[in-house]
Amino acid sequence: MATTNLDALTLDGALIVTGATTLTGAQTFTGAATFSSTLAITGAATMATSLNFGTLSSIAQTGITLTAANNSILNVFADDGAVTLGNAVYSLIRGRAMLFKDATGITLTSVKGQIKTADEIDFALGVYAGVQGVIETVDDTDVQSGAKVWGVDSSFDISLASLTVDSGGIAAGFHAELTGAGTATQSSGGILAGMYIDEQITSGQWGYGIYIASGAAATGIYVGGAISATDGRAMKISTTQATPAMADGYGVIEKELTISGTATTNITGESSWLNFGTDAVIPSYTFVHSDGMWDGTATLTDARLAWAKYQCILSSNPARCTLWELNFGGANSEVDALFSSNDMTLALGYQAGTPTKAAVGSIPFHIDTNGSIRYIYLYDDADAD
Repeated sequence: MATTNLDALTLDGALIVTGATTLTGAQTFTGAATFSSTLAITGAATMATSLNFGTLSSIAQTGITLTAANNSILNVFADDGAVTLGNAVYSLIRGRAMLFKDATGITLTSVKGQIKTADEIDFALGVYAGVQGVIETVDDTDVQSGAKVWGVDSSFDISLASLTVDSGGIAAGFHAELTGAGTATQSSGGILAGMYIDEQITSGQWGYGIYIASGAAATGIYVGGAISATDGRAMKISTTQATPAMADGYGVIEKELTISGTATTNITGESSWLNFGTDAVIPSYTFVHSDGMWDGTATLTDARLAWAKYQCILSSNPARCTLWELNFGGANSEVDALFSSNDMTLALGYQAGTPTKAAVGSIPFHIDTNGSIRYIYLYDDADAD
């Protein structure tokens, strides 16, 4: 077939072109268009119906064949022409669906990316992503003050009136879900995560894994169910610091509650519970907290070590102020001693001695691993030295 040059072309029916096609003027297609070879459009083009690359099928190989030489299907390239861009919103590909009527029971996406595997096909070594956003820099690049750079951006634009999320409704900037009728399993050593944060850079790391700006969320992180594990750790926070420098009141983990009004009930900064079910069998030591220090031949000459620091800095006088509020209920909850240790001398600085005054009572202060108890004797004020 020879080359054909047309100044204008309007087709109301199907158009099939099997050779390379170049369109340099404005084009309007109101019917189906099929291009079996290269298509280049240098002018504006309007499609009144869908534009398909390949044919959709989940069982037959009817799509465009990917090869190392032909590794992409739809390519859109743009640049600034070496001229500073003006204040505007620019998009290489824009998808918008506008609703003029309420819709019920539908799924609507402006842009959808999908990877689907045929029967018994595995994801082998490589990277697979339904949608990928990439920010690539060349040479030295600064993110200057006021600039915001996102690999992926999600926005709710409340242009007029308001957006109200009614009871039972959900609106979110990001959504990850497991769906389908099959079963998802995380094998030992595998990672199945709703969000995975990684780094593959030669030097450097994320300053924050997750950053929630001040005042951006009424609740920073909400977990509707339990952060759970079947038989081990459910959460771990680990950090290595060569030269830590923490001011008084700061720590690797910080929890802060500010009361700005009148409380209507108890206030608790942190709550930890162990619940023993009806069928639970507890064969050994059980702790609400397990805290400790370990020394790998560190230099501790000037160190002041303590297992906890309690500070009470008040300008008002409370009705009562104590180090601990102990609330025990039931005859079986009676404590055997205040402390249990493997070595009372090391743990408590115990010194043997004989009281010189008559005691009016005693408190079981310490019990060792053999069950031997040591007591603190109590004296009336008049008898105390």
